[in-house]
Amino acid sequence: MIYEYAKWTDAGQHPVNQDSCICIVSEDKKILFAAVADGMGGIQGGKRASSVIADEITEWFNDTPRDMFDRENPIDELTDAWEVLIEHINMQLLEDDIAGGSTLTMLMLFHNIYVAANIGDSRIYQYDGAERNLYQLTKDHSWIQEQLDAGVNPAIIEANTYLKNRITRCLGVSREFSRADYYAGKIKEGDKFLICSDGLRHTVRVSEFIEMLQAETDIRDTARNMVIKAKENGEKDNITAVVISIQKDG
Repeated sequence: MIYEYAKWTDAGQHPVNQDSCICIVSEDKKILFAAVADGMGGIQGGKRASSVIADEITEWFNDTPRDMFDRENPIDELTDAWEVLIEHINMQLLEDDIAGGSTLTMLMLFHNIYVAANIGDSRIYQYDGAERNLYQLTKDHSWIQEQLDAGVNPAIIEANTYLKNRITRCLGVSREFSRADYYAGKIKEGDKFLICSDGLRHTVRVSEFIEMLQAETDIRDTARNMVIKAKENGEKDNITAVVISIQKDG
């Protein structure tokens, strides 16, 4: 299988886009690395934090030997490497006193598997091409998710305008709240992945995501159309969409 990607990002109604995203594919298109970082904590601080993260993870991927993905336990080796990378990035942000933080969601595709990491409330979805259904792979680290897990009525959660946008983990704020969750699973021809900042999924319904992902269009149009749909639906925040397709090799 080979992997192709498209990304689209927009500042929304904000003066600065604090989202950063990267997509890198190996020359043979058989290894793909993508990530979204959603900065926060003031216009310049949030933008700086997400930019530092994007630079650091790009450098990590470029310096990582490709034979890592052919070893006996590549998932374990990869998540161990990401643990070290995340700790390094978090300490750099704290030491540089950037006065901003950021989410981080990463996805690696190789062979017939995916490996993902998440800190905060940016998300990864997997579209099953055979079932024509969309699955949320990551779980938000947010006040809303904590309330939902506790069984609180969603109407009560929605009414709390002060806390409903609060996230419970991120990079650049403390060592205590920077822990990532990891996910891994199988992939197959015809699947697609969507990585997004929270600005995309605030106003776009899952059914709309599915409709756009199953359409036989160029994935560059898919990513752009998702961002346009979010803006049409009234989203004011920064918006980022990364769409990845899995195709048969040859």
